[in-house]
Amino acid sequence: MEQQCHCERPVGPQRPALHQQGWRVTERCRPVKQRRCSRIHAAESGLLQKMGRVLKEKATGDLDRIFKGTSKTRERLGLVDELLAYWRVEDAEATLEELEDLLISVDFGPKTSGKVVDAVRTSIKRGKIKSGDDIRKELQTAIKQLLADRGGPNTELRLGAERPNVIMVVGVNGSGKTTTIGKLAA
Repeated sequence: MEQQCHCERPVGPQRPALHQQGWRVTERCRPVKQRRCSRIHAAESGLLQKMGRVLKEKATGDLDRIFKGTSKTRERLGLVDELLAYWRVEDAEATLEELEDLLISVDFGPKTSGKVVDAVRTSIKRGKIKSGDDIRKELQTAIKQLLADRGGPNTELRLGAERPNVIMVVGVNGSGKTTTIGKLAA
């Protein structure tokens, strides 16, 4: 049984003549070839329910994957808190070496870790740091300063006229590298 399509309303005096020829006149006065209206009844087919369930599962899986990808990093950064909780000025050098190792293990890299630890070491020698909380604040300041300086004077992105330019994007699992590349390419 053919259902009437209610998507466009026929109007005008030519409607019966054109309708018999398989055409319909719409409000825009534009003839449109008549075709069957296929409606999806969500309750009957369950298609929309299945799509909703799949999208929820996908979103949950993506969220889980992001947190699993960064769980080792978070665990290791938790060790920084443990390390600084029992810090004493007398143990500064040993603590700084452990701190540098921890920063390297959480993907800071040896060069960046060295710069951050050197900034903390300088603050200790100047007498600015008296407790683990002071070290934590100095770590934050040193990392923010590195980001503000963009790592140094030669880190500016220079794209030449020659094509193709190769750009390497680095990050831990689940941090959004592919998404960022897609956004940059758009």
